[in-house]
Amino acid sequence: MLAIGSPCSVRTTSSCNALLRELQQIWSDIGESEAEKDRMLMELERECLEVYRRKVEEAANAKARLHQTVAAKEAELATLMASLGELNTHSTVSSISRL
Repeated sequence: MLAIGSPCSVRTTSSCNALLRELQQIWSDIGESEAEKDRMLMELERECLEVYRRKVEEAANAKARLHQTVAAKEAELATLMASLGELNTHSTVSSISRL
């Protein structure tokens, strides 16, 4: 998991900042209007939020699937344990009746 402040996160932030500076330089070079710059920055933020939302949703779905799998395996284990308990009980009863 990527933690805020981790070396990877810092590199990503640095990369994003470098790209933003490059984009701003290009806008200056071509004389882009402030209104157009603002519109493009808002679009970038919206796209970033969409990507984050999608990734969070994917992670939440993976977590839910994992929990379902664990619950199913726990139920399977409980069934096996109950079966083993029944076998032990029958074995004990059979042993006693043979005496």
